[in-house]
Amino acid sequence: MAPAALPLNPEHGVEVEHVAKRYRVILGEVGRIRGFLFWRWSSRHQRRDLWALDDVSFTVRKGEILGVLGPNGAGKSTLLRILGGITPPDRGVVRRGPRVAAMLDLSVGFHPALTGYENIFLAGSLLGIPRAEMRHRLPEIIAFSGLDPAALEQPIRHFSSGMTARLGFALAVHTDPDVILVDEVLAVGDSEFQIRSAQRMLKFAEEGRSMVLVSHMVDQIEHICARTLWLDRGRVMDFGPTQHVTPKYRRFLNERIHHAKEAAPSPTLATAEGIAHSAGATAETNSLKSTSQTNAVRIESLSLEDEEGRPRDRFATGAFLRAVAVVRAYTPLPRWNALVTVFNEVGDIVDDFLITEKGVSPPPLTGAVRITIAFCPLLLYRGRYELVLEIVREEDPQESFSPLRGAATSRPTPPTLARAVATFEVETDLNGIQPLVYGTMPFELEVIPKID
Repeated sequence: MAPAALPLNPEHGVEVEHVAKRYRVILGEVGRIRGFLFWRWSSRHQRRDLWALDDVSFTVRKGEILGVLGPNGAGKSTLLRILGGITPPDRGVVRRGPRVAAMLDLSVGFHPALTGYENIFLAGSLLGIPRAEMRHRLPEIIAFSGLDPAALEQPIRHFSSGMTARLGFALAVHTDPDVILVDEVLAVGDSEFQIRSAQRMLKFAEEGRSMVLVSHMVDQIEHICARTLWLDRGRVMDFGPTQHVTPKYRRFLNERIHHAKEAAPSPTLATAEGIAHSAGATAETNSLKSTSQTNAVRIESLSLEDEEGRPRDRFATGAFLRAVAVVRAYTPLPRWNALVTVFNEVGDIVDDFLITEKGVSPPPLTGAVRITIAFCPLLLYRGRYELVLEIVREEDPQESFSPLRGAATSRPTPPTLARAVATFEVETDLNGIQPLVYGTMPFELEVIPKID
């Protein structure tokens, strides 16, 4: 007799132990008649086992949003189908709360011939919610979805994918589920709906419920998930705090892109590869705090501080960050410029600019100057970053160049005279989700002579 399954831990919403799922794949063609009469015999040597999941174990605590990352074919959707009870595992045990809301498909649970209103009550009846209770929740569902009440009088088959996703997610979060499963469906909504959905997920977690979120948007996972599961070819590559898992996953994706470019080179890909290599090489060679290419100019210091002037290397999203650099010229430098670049932890450029592009005309460098850059607010999400300051020579004041080191243009890049790097970390308050856009970080910039 098989041992009885252990009960669900009261602190957990989902428990998965050594789960595996196998599919049979036919490699070759089998004739119709032979396949119909002797399928098992004829296809025995043409079949192989495909393990969509292999020995997957994890838990989701109550009040936790678990992120699931992985490339296509990693087994993410199969995992959600098993968690939702749609597909049984071939091995292992799954324990979860009794009521599950699954957003595995845009149209799942909807009847295309019924109107939006009718599908709302149909979904409630399938979950065992009385019609009177659904009528009471109807205004909240409509308000959250943002759909026009007149549109809900139309059959679902006339809805766009975005409208269907809005209605489906609004239903999922207003039917009191113990566990909610979301599979990449939020990417179809506009930014306003995505922000509102993220905030609702956080409120959902505060209520002590559990959520499993599958997404290819790593930023989305980083913003709202405390822990992340990384799958590849059905196996667990990593599982733990999001800030530890996502940097490894980003490097994994970058390596795959790099190998793909090497396997299929083309002029366009070669150019893109050169840009990525240039950004990665810059981040790697800037591991020193300060370097100087000549004896004429040196960056004596580059420090990061908060609004009170206290040195720090850890900041919060939306907080105040000030970078202060002291640059000294040992021989007069009449024309110069400063290039500021912010890299993320995998070497991608988040923002970069020349100080002259921001309306600052640096005075002739004859002694020491203080360059102050205040980011307020700091529009960066959780992660580790490098702020790189480069002092460059301008050979011709009329000659401009691309901050991306000529990557997108053939204009020349002036020589770098000195370089300094400051590393810092950003923490994101999960209760303060805001739509942030890389490359548009507001800041205040000034260059003033330093009095020794």
